[in-house]
Amino acid sequence: MNAQPPSLLRRLFPSLVLAFGLLLTILSWVVTRGSFSVRTEERFARMSTQIANAVEARMQVYIDALVHTRALFEVEEEVDRSQFREFVGAMGIERRYPGNQGIGYTVKLEPDEVSAHEREVQGEGFPHYRVWPITERDQYHAILYLEPFDWRNQRAFGYDMSTDPVRREAMARARDTGRPAASAPVVLVQETEVQRQPGFLVYVPHYRDGAPTDTVAQRRAAIEGFVYSPFRSRDLFNGIFEAGGDLSDLRFEVYGSDGTLLYSSAPQPEEESDFRQNLAVEVAGQQWGILVESLPRFRTHAERAISAVVLAFGLTMSFGIFGILLHENKQRVLEKKLLAKEQLSRLAAEEALRVRDDFLSIASHELKTPLTSLTLQVHLLARILNKVTDLGPEKERVDRAVSATLRQVDRLSAQVDDLLDITRIRGGRFRINPEEVDLTRVVREVVARFETELERGGYQLDIETQSPVRGVWDRYRIEQVIVNLLTNAMKYGESRPITIRVWAENGHAVVCVRDRGIGIPPDAQGHIFERFERSVPAERFAGLGLGLFIVKQIVDAHKGSIAVESEPGKGSTFTLRLPLRMTNRQEGA
Repeated sequence: MNAQPPSLLRRLFPSLVLAFGLLLTILSWVVTRGSFSVRTEERFARMSTQIANAVEARMQVYIDALVHTRALFEVEEEVDRSQFREFVGAMGIERRYPGNQGIGYTVKLEPDEVSAHEREVQGEGFPHYRVWPITERDQYHAILYLEPFDWRNQRAFGYDMSTDPVRREAMARARDTGRPAASAPVVLVQETEVQRQPGFLVYVPHYRDGAPTDTVAQRRAAIEGFVYSPFRSRDLFNGIFEAGGDLSDLRFEVYGSDGTLLYSSAPQPEEESDFRQNLAVEVAGQQWGILVESLPRFRTHAERAISAVVLAFGLTMSFGIFGILLHENKQRVLEKKLLAKEQLSRLAAEEALRVRDDFLSIASHELKTPLTSLTLQVHLLARILNKVTDLGPEKERVDRAVSATLRQVDRLSAQVDDLLDITRIRGGRFRINPEEVDLTRVVREVVARFETELERGGYQLDIETQSPVRGVWDRYRIEQVIVNLLTNAMKYGESRPITIRVWAENGHAVVCVRDRGIGIPPDAQGHIFERFERSVPAERFAGLGLGLFIVKQIVDAHKGSIAVESEPGKGSTFTLRLPLRMTNRQEGA
């Protein structure tokens, strides 16, 4: 009878060890979660600051673009409409940064100058041009240039913004201080009754060349006009926050200086937020308020990694010791340990993928700002060199170097855009913004943009179109598809003729791009729309292998299709089919 207790104790010892290990694991998990709350709050504060910094940084890019555009008027004695269009088009801001309606210029007019000004603009091919509203006033500020000159911006052509008190206050502040000035929230004249958004404008004053501007009175006397940009707030902030990494666990609102809600990332949650912070940013003299709140899943996301590690480690150790003590269950314990390790590896792999995507997103966003500034500086340098005549035989070599620099900058910018699109696709933030589009016009505009490269490469390009072919698509994304197909035809076409056909049939728009180049091997044709897939050696043709993958994602988002027919040595034909009208489900993609 004295031997029974030790025997019972030996039988129960593994279970007691297991119970103690589990208890210790649970206690460690609870303590870890409690101590991690401080780190979670710090992470929330850091991400809130990141949101404010992203807004300030993006707005500074737009303001820098306006200042660079003003430099065009300071360098050139007179800037005509084609020069302004070419300069603004080189920036590509409306394609890379949504929300900016464009860049414009307003001219100051005295009452006795209005009629002559209207006749001059009408003589440029705008017979219905008028300065409006038609009321008598001491001074006029008519919108003379606004690019891109699309259907929205044409609604503002000739508008005198000084007739609106909100716009007039910002213009006066810019004129009197000599610095960029943002307006309070307004409804842009470009808005229609569909998908209306609040907006605002930023003005940069342009003074008469050589006039003194030391005092307010001198600046008022010297004012010639304003370089400005109108912004649609919802498009603007969507573009900013999509490029700022994964912010899906936060809800944030942006308010104008008068309390107007400019943007809200998500509806108000039913549960009260664990964390909330109010921040303020100053944009060209306007004070914006940003409210940041955590969503219910924020705390879970922040604690998931470390809590899972503690829990998995504790369970592994507990069951490991339990398995050692229970030799007959060794195989079962080993399987659990392997499972725990597999879970840890999966968590680590998922975290590595998230970190990689965040890095690519942030790196792509941060590279955009210096690339935009570099593009503007090289364009400005090219204009200055055109005026220099005393370089002698060196001038041609310098011109070639500047042109080569511009091509490399454009190529790098396109690759950065591809990386940013990849992170959006992986993060489920890839969206399309449908509007009515003339596909024939888009194709012709893309071909015109590459006219110089086509001539340099010795390509003959034929366009066969059924004009117009209209549908409801995302204009920028469809333009991106056409650009990719055309540049591929140029890259692999070996200076042979290229043909582009556009027509409509059976409720679909069809674009066919054919080259007579090197072609694609049969075994590669099934993979060319996959990520990082290439049908030719990288050392022969540069590229990331992302273009056709992004094209496929864009086409799929429009519920369309794209196919390739190719024979090595005879060229390739890419056929794009898009439904003429998208469904409601597609519009929300």
